[in-house]
Amino acid sequence: MYAKSIGDIQVEMLVKGKWNPGSLTNVWYVPESRQNLFSSGAALDKELIEFAENKQREFRNKNGDTVAVGIRFNGVYKLLICVLVPESACVTVKNDPLQLWHERRTIRTKGTSKRF
Repeated sequence: MYAKSIGDIQVEMLVKGKWNPGSLTNVWYVPESRQNLFSSGAALDKELIEFAENKQREFRNKNGDTVAVGIRFNGVYKLLICVLVPESACVTVKNDPLQLWHERRTIRTKGTSKRF
């Protein structure tokens, strides 16, 4: 599998019961992949600090604020995240296949993320 492009995607992250807006930068677009994967190493390279427990991982910024949480499920950590789908599109802006691909992989309903 090869990455077709690299870009940024807009997301919301569930932290302490609240959905917070954010973005993931330098995300690889790999259309053949069946999963959205998150690199904790890439997060650490961006100066986030990782805290790991048996059933949960947290990523904190340099101020100590938790910015992302992952919950252990079947031996892997699932990031509590939702890709944002724009409500309207601007016709003068070209489509970003990376954002579109991630939007099609998840949908948020009633505060949860579901995968297609």
